[in-house]
Order: sequence, then structure tokens, then C-alpha cells
Amino acid sequence: MSKRYPAEQRERAVKMVLDHLDEYSSPFAACKAIAPKLGVTTAEQQRIKELEREVRDLREANEILKSASIFLRVSMSS
Repeated sequence: MSKRYPAEQRERAVKMVLDHLDEYSSPFAACKAIAPKLGVTTAEQQRIKELEREVRDLREANEILKSASIFLRVSMSS
């Protein structure tokens, strides 16, 4: 799943790569060097995915605990 970046950020990234293309051995090398400066690094994206997954899991666990709490409250009052 690719991340969508705002048009302005994409345009800025393309301009930076084109402006500095002659400083690198290939367009890929230019992109790889410039990407961290724009905050589009793979490590950050991976960490965000991990955190999103953790948040999702914690929310699910929280819902289960809420349901169990309600169930026990109802069971004990009967």
C-alpha cells in the first residue's frame, strides 16, 4: 500500500531531484539521497505501520475488556 503525498510535496521532491541529478550517479541515487530530507524514508513508514497496527490491536483489546466488564457486571448483579 503506497502512501499518498500532497501534490506540493511531490512537486517539490521532483524539482529537488531534477535540480541535483547531475550530483548523483543515477536518478535512483538522487531520490535515495533526497528522500530523507523530505521525510519520506522507508524506516519511518515502517515504524508508522507498526504503530498503527499496535493502536488497532490495543483498541480491539480495549473493546473486548469493555465487553467482558459489562458481562461480568450484569452476571454479578443477577
